[in-house]
Amino acid sequence: MDSTAVMRERGVLTLPKDIRERNDFRSGTQFQVIDLGQGTIVLSRQTNVLAELADEIERALSEAGVSLEDLLQAATAERHRLHRERDGE
Repeated sequence: MDSTAVMRERGVLTLPKDIRERNDFRSGTQFQVIDLGQGTIVLSRQTNVLAELADEIERALSEAGVSLEDLLQAATAERHRLHRERDGE
């Protein structure tokens, strides 16, 4: 689908509403700008891999019925077990 965007003062470029909605682009969304030359550019949403990973972990925990508190308690118990094992207790 072809859409038109107009550059305004200071380089502000507004993406058409249908594109913003379809791609869930919101205020603050960051883009990588790739210059292909001869006036052709590509905008690519810049992703935060760590944030995406955190979201994926949160979804997996939720689907498994495990809370963050459960996970932290299990990690603490395992750490104590490893310390006791290391110390020969």
